[in-house]
Amino acid sequence: KKESFGFINNLISVDSFVNKVHIPLYAEDLTTLKVQAKRDKGDVFDITYSKKVESLVVLSDENINWSLNDNNLLRFYKKNLEKDSSLVVVRANDRVGYEITDSIYVSFSGNQKRDFELDLDIDWSSQNIDDTVLFTMSFNLPLIKTEFKVDVLIDTVLIPEKFFYNKVISLENNKIIGEFAVLIDSVELFLKNKREKVIKDSLGFENDSIYRVVSGYYKRLNPKIISFLIPKGEFVSITKDTLGVTSQELRVRGKDYYGDFSGEVKGVNKNKKYFVELVDENFSTIYKNEILFPFFSFKSISPGKYYLRVVNDVNDNFEWDYFGIKSKRQAERVFYYQEEIEIRSNWSVEDVVFDVEETVDNMFLVEKE
Repeated sequence: KKESFGFINNLISVDSFVNKVHIPLYAEDLTTLKVQAKRDKGDVFDITYSKKVESLVVLSDENINWSLNDNNLLRFYKKNLEKDSSLVVVRANDRVGYEITDSIYVSFSGNQKRDFELDLDIDWSSQNIDDTVLFTMSFNLPLIKTEFKVDVLIDTVLIPEKFFYNKVISLENNKIIGEFAVLIDSVELFLKNKREKVIKDSLGFENDSIYRVVSGYYKRLNPKIISFLIPKGEFVSITKDTLGVTSQELRVRGKDYYGDFSGEVKGVNKNKKYFVELVDENFSTIYKNEILFPFFSFKSISPGKYYLRVVNDVNDNFEWDYFGIKSKRQAERVFYYQEEIEIRSNWSVEDVVFDVEETVDNMFLVEKE
C-alpha cells in the first residue's frame, strides 16, 4: 500500500536541456479511507476502517460513549445508553487528506457481554527528568473520571507538590496528553535538609537500632532516581473499573551528562523563512533551535548521533509540513548537513557552518570510478 511519491509545483519544459531537478520522495498510503466492517457485538458496536485514522469527530443526540483503538477501530459502548440503538454521524480523516462522513445506526441487539478491564499505556518523550517531559496516556476504554493526582517519590520519601509540575495539555475521549517537570535543585536541597535533620536527631540515640537504620537509609538515598506515581483508583472507566497504582521511574542525569552544539547556516535565500532542527538517528527525538536564524544553538542534548537539518518553513509555523501528493502542494523542503553529528557528554561543539547551497550542489555530483 505504501509507495514513494514526489511532487514539484513548477512545470518542467522537456524541449530543452534541464538538470538539477530535485524531487524529494516520501512514502504514502494513497488508498482511499473507507469503512471495512460494521459489527454489532451486543454490548459494543465496532466500526473498522481500512487504514489509520488521523482525526475523528462523532456527533449524536445521545450520550453515547466511544473510543478509537489501534488507530482504526472505532468502538461504541452500550453502557449508560438508554436505548438499544442510536443514530451517529462519524467524520474520519486520514493523513493524506481523505475524509469520509457516515451516518450509522449503532445498535446493541446481540446477547454477547464481556468484562472490560481498564488498561493504560503511557508513552514518555524522555525518561530523563532534567527538563520538562511530555507524556501520552492511552486508555482502552472511555473515562468518566479523568482528573488525577500525581505523587513524586525518591524511594519512599514523598516530595512536596511545590517541587514539581504536572499539567494536562489535552484530553480527547480516551487519551490524555500532559507535561511533567521537577525542580531538581529544590528537591535535592529538600532531601539534604531532611537527611541532616534525621542524622542530627539520631546523634542523641547512637545506640538505638531504629535511629541507626533510619539515618543509614537517608544517607543511602539516591536523588537521581525519581518515581512518578499515580495512586490506585484515580481513573474510572465507563464500566466503573479502575486502575491500580501506575508508576514510572525517571532519572536525573545532571548537567555533565549532556552536550551542546552550535553554529551558523549560510547559502539560503534571504527572502524565505527557515528553521533549524537536530534530529536523532532514529528520527524519534527532535530538538528545536533556541536562537534566531541563521544562527543555531542546541543545549543539554543527550549523547548520541544526530542529523542537522534546515527546513524551508513555507507557512511559518515552525513545523515541517508534508502536505501530501493528493493536495498537489510540494512538501516543505528539507536540507540535511552532510556529516552525521555526534554529541558527547560534557562536550561542546561550536562554530559549525552549514552551507546549504554547497549541500544542494553536492547532491548532483556524480562520483567517477
